[in-house]
Amino acid sequence: SIDIRAAVRKEKGLPILVELLRMEVDRVVCAVATALRNLAIDQRNKELIGKYAMRDLVQKLPSGNQQHDQGTSDDTIAAVL
Repeated sequence: SIDIRAAVRKEKGLPILVELLRMEVDRVVCAVATALRNLAIDQRNKELIGKYAMRDLVQKLPSGNQQHDQGTSDDTIAAVL
């Protein structure tokens, strides 16, 4: 809902989600990426996510290095995209 998206932002929930993106646990990253995608429906959240989370999101995408990408599931990649 509109109110919840705004409340997450106002209660400083976005920085916590960005921190969770840095975890190595694939299921956590997938859930956080999905939450950020849903929160980005709000224009102000979208701006803040673009400014503060984009680098961490891009780092979760496959680089072509098989060893590095083994721990990232297809679901997580889809959530990040």
